Amino acid sequence: MKQLDLVDIIRDIILLIFTVRRLKSHRNYTNFKLIKNKVKLIGNSNLSDI
Repeated sequence: MKQLDLVDIIRDIILLIFTVRRLKSHRNYTNFKLIKNKVKLIGNSNLSDI
């Protein structure tokens, strides 16, 4: 189970990096706020699991 969680976290980080790069070129700040909130939720749930 823990290995699968780690894979999910890594995939989320990679997606986040690509999204941030895209946002820098498009300057779409509303999407950035939504993504940041989503990442906070993901981070909080992962921290409580550990």
